[in-house]
Amino acid sequence: MPAKDDVKATQIRPFWDNYRKTLENTPNPAQKLIDFGWTLEELNVATFAQELKTPKPISIQRVEKIGKVLES
Repeated sequence: MPAKDDVKATQIRPFWDNYRKTLENTPNPAQKLIDFGWTLEELNVATFAQELKTPKPISIQRVEKIGKVLES
């Protein structure tokens, strides 16, 4: 089981790293950037604590799509 979690964490970590770097370089982050952080939190719940549920379905693919929108 821990090996599975390591694989999942490896998939999610780049999103968190990019998010943290962006926050550090953005003096006054826009609300949509802050909301993206909450989306990442929901991805953590959906990935590691499914029994807690999330308000809406979330996946790595959805996070990638949202991230691309934020970049533009």
